[in-house]
Amino acid sequence: MNFLGRGAVLVQLAVALVLGARNLSEAEALLAHQAGVFGSPASDCTLRRLLDSMDDTVLVKIAREQ
Repeated sequence: MNFLGRGAVLVQLAVALVLGARNLSEAEALLAHQAGVFGSPASDCTLRRLLDSMDDTVLVKIAREQ
């Protein structure tokens, strides 16, 4: 997954959380209902891989961009 791909998946996850998702499966399901707005959703496996790949360095970079 490239950097832009990771960013898009992270945004999708944030949207799903705002919509009320309580776990990755719910996030995937909520995003599937919003596919017309946000495009094809990331699968729960992709969301899990993204979260697993986020180390302290990545989190610091995200915090700097806020």
